[in-house]
Amino acid sequence: MFGSPYSPERLLALAGIAGCAHLIDELATSGQADEEEIAFFVSAFLDSSPESGERTLQPNPSYNRAIRLLTNFPQGNDEKQQRILIYSMQSIQLMQHFMKRRDLLDQLTEELPQIALEEPLENQLLSMGSLYEKTVSTLPFRIQIQGSQGYLRQPLVAQKIRGLLFCAIRFALLWQQNGGSKFDFLLRKANIRQLALEALRI
Repeated sequence: MFGSPYSPERLLALAGIAGCAHLIDELATSGQADEEEIAFFVSAFLDSSPESGERTLQPNPSYNRAIRLLTNFPQGNDEKQQRILIYSMQSIQLMQHFMKRRDLLDQLTEELPQIALEEPLENQLLSMGSLYEKTVSTLPFRIQIQGSQGYLRQPLVAQKIRGLLFCAIRFALLWQQNGGSKFDFLLRKANIRQLALEALRI
């Protein structure tokens, strides 16, 4: 049923998408982003164990800023919130295109374990960005990132943004696996906002 309430897991998956989108926007507009939040999302992406999805969708302080965003989602009025909404919705579309490409999924599966062994975190994120460039960037559907050209033209910043886009795809898949659909943004807005407000009070 389209109007069924949101589950806490689906909310956290959506918060994960929005959180990655927020970090992407920070990098694109300021060249910097919260390292603890990046570490959480990168770890979630690199964890390929069978129980990783269940473990990832547990309450964590790294979700808090994104959950606050969801209290206005998807009707943010300022430009930043609009960009985050656009990146979030486009990440879901990108995930759907990516999941149809078995060859790209196989390449991801092959290279992921090696990236997980790298240190420090920045190297992992940059390697994820490189893998994104070799796989997701070959798809016809693209996400156009808005921001300062001075930062977007910096190779390290651009590669980190690509790595975080991969994280957003990971959370988009978790969101879909927990019942998320395009109708959420039309018919479940009140559910999303209410559950987000309740999550912040816990």
